[in-house]
Amino acid sequence: MLKKNRSAPNTAVIPALYYPNAPEAVAWLTTVLPFTERLRNSDNRRQLSHGNSAIVVTKPGGNPDAASSTQQSPGAQSFTLRVTSIDELFLRAKAAGARVLAQAADHPYGERQCWFLHPRGIRGRFANDLRFRSSRLGWSTPRRISVRALIAVGMVFGLVPAIDASIMTKTPDPNQVEVVTVDVVHFWRAFDESAKVPTERRVDVYRREYFDLASEGLKDYAVFRHVTAETLAAHVEQNRDAYATIRPCVNNVVKQKPVIQTAFRRLKALYPDIKFPAHVYFVVGPQKGACMNSDNGIILAADMFATPPGTPYTYARVSAAYVPYAAVHETIHVNQACQTNDHSTLLQNVVSEGTADFIASLVLQEPAVRQHTDRWQYGCANEGELAARLLREADLKITKPWMFDHAPDTGWPPDMGYWIGYRIAQAYYDRSKDKRAALRAMLVVTDFKAYLEASGYPGARTSCVPATPVPITAASARKARREHSQPLSLGR
Repeated sequence: MLKKNRSAPNTAVIPALYYPNAPEAVAWLTTVLPFTERLRNSDNRRQLSHGNSAIVVTKPGGNPDAASSTQQSPGAQSFTLRVTSIDELFLRAKAAGARVLAQAADHPYGERQCWFLHPRGIRGRFANDLRFRSSRLGWSTPRRISVRALIAVGMVFGLVPAIDASIMTKTPDPNQVEVVTVDVVHFWRAFDESAKVPTERRVDVYRREYFDLASEGLKDYAVFRHVTAETLAAHVEQNRDAYATIRPCVNNVVKQKPVIQTAFRRLKALYPDIKFPAHVYFVVGPQKGACMNSDNGIILAADMFATPPGTPYTYARVSAAYVPYAAVHETIHVNQACQTNDHSTLLQNVVSEGTADFIASLVLQEPAVRQHTDRWQYGCANEGELAARLLREADLKITKPWMFDHAPDTGWPPDMGYWIGYRIAQAYYDRSKDKRAALRAMLVVTDFKAYLEASGYPGARTSCVPATPVPITAASARKARREHSQPLSLGR
């Protein structure tokens, strides 16, 4: 089953259509035909959707970051298919007579890609997406880790069968969200039962009691993180005392279930158009990553939030209190119209992540953890300098030192990009009279420069303090369910 990638259309076949003037083509296709622009990688590369299908509209030669062998030429056409393998299919393509344009290689933005030319001249791409939408703190490296694949033209060759593409199941009703904790129960059962058998038989216990009983969330987690009964059993047995120590903390993480449900209801009252993942799963793993999204919902690795009191500070470890905030943050990403990817600019990345943090803070008090407080302390003292640098680097396709770097060479606290994106969102929201319309605009924004200009930041920045949650009364919740603001978009 294909897994959700916020930057990729959730369809198995993705045609790329080449036009001399991509913006004009998009304008015609979205005006005359029922296409909707879902993602703007750049002015000359756009993703359009219609129903559960999608196309890419781009300009010939409009991908300057690609290797020279993959540059589009005028009149070239290609198709992208999504599957769950790349290397095997690439070998099959080569064996079937395809000419290699670019060998399979991992890229820092989390995809494994290769390009080839079909014997009949059709350009193809296999691109195994190694990344997954993971936690905002960069608790995994790279920040997105999944086993979802983008590939090209394989189905045209008959190399692969038709693929059953799917998207995350969502619901508008927060009360319909199911928080699934059964995998944690199964893990501790395996942990206890494995202690009763010889070491060489313990992997069988983990397989029988944990993996064979896996929820859909655990199944996705195991694939995304490359976790098997063998690797998990080996890790846990090597760190059995540590797992025994964090066991009460893991149980405290699971106890956040009602807090998550309450937070989702508050988010619904704040913004009635929000959509929620149908499931939030808690699993236990080998401490390889904290948060991720899949077609089946949000997956939270409870062991990554299970930090015992008194544990020395490290950026990658937080407490159970952070769980509801992380769940809301990831839910905001599910609802954003523009999904960041390898072509995204620094401005797009900071706005995407900062907006998710800001809206989460309107729902829940921002956690008083050093991952946040260090950024506020440094950011408020150096905001002018940070804002000036962001404006200089806004159009660059970089993330470091701003994001996803646990030890930036600037001496900043990690992830200052989240913080400055938060400040932009805070400025935009504070100067907007219609708050619900402001939230809608923040979620559907595609023209990030226009959004930054509309925010007034940095000239119109507000007091340098975190936002406080918006009071939600029973009456306002009922009103929110009835009212829907008119659509507002800053996209061109």
